[in-house]
Amino acid sequence: MQSNRKVNNDYFTGYADGKAAAQKQTVDNPQLKVEIERLTRELKEATDRIGRQSKEIGDMKSRLEKHNTRLSKLQLVEIPRKCIDCGKEFPFTVGEQSKFIVNGWFHLPKRCEDCQRKNREAKAAAKAEAAAKEKERQENEGRIPETQTAIESTAGAAVDPEKETAVYPSD
Repeated sequence: MQSNRKVNNDYFTGYADGKAAAQKQTVDNPQLKVEIERLTRELKEATDRIGRQSKEIGDMKSRLEKHNTRLSKLQLVEIPRKCIDCGKEFPFTVGEQSKFIVNGWFHLPKRCEDCQRKNREAKAAAKAEAAAKEKERQENEGRIPETQTAIESTAGAAVDPEKETAVYPSD
C-alpha cells in the first residue's frame, strides 16, 4: 500500500510541475498571452450573448402567456360572411378566428372554402404551366428552330406555288 501512495504522490507532483511550467511558458510567450486574452474576451462575449438571448426568450414567453390569457378571455362567436366570388354565405368559425388572431392576420376571409380551394388549384396549375413553358424554353434554347433550318436550306431557290416545294436553279 505504501508504494501506491508514492505513485499517486509522484503523479500529482508531476501534474503540479507541468501546470507550473505551462504557466511560466504563458508568461514568457507574449503571443500565447495575447491569444489567451483574445479567447477569454470571446468567451465572455459569448456568455453575455447567451444571457441576453435567455432574457429575450423569457420576455417572449411572458408576452405569449399574456396573449394567450387575453385570447382565452375573448368571447368569439361565429360570423356569417359572403363570398366575393360565388356570393354564397359561409361561416367564419370560432376556430378560424382564433387562428387568425394567433397568426396576426387582420383581414377577414373573403372567399368560401370551395372558392379558396379553386383559387389555390388555379394558381398551382398556372405555376406548373409556367414551369413547363420555362423548361421547354430552356431545352429549345440551344437548338435551331425547324422553320429557320428550312428557310436557310431553300436560300437561293424559287418556290413552286403549286407543289409548295423549292426549285433550285441549275448551275
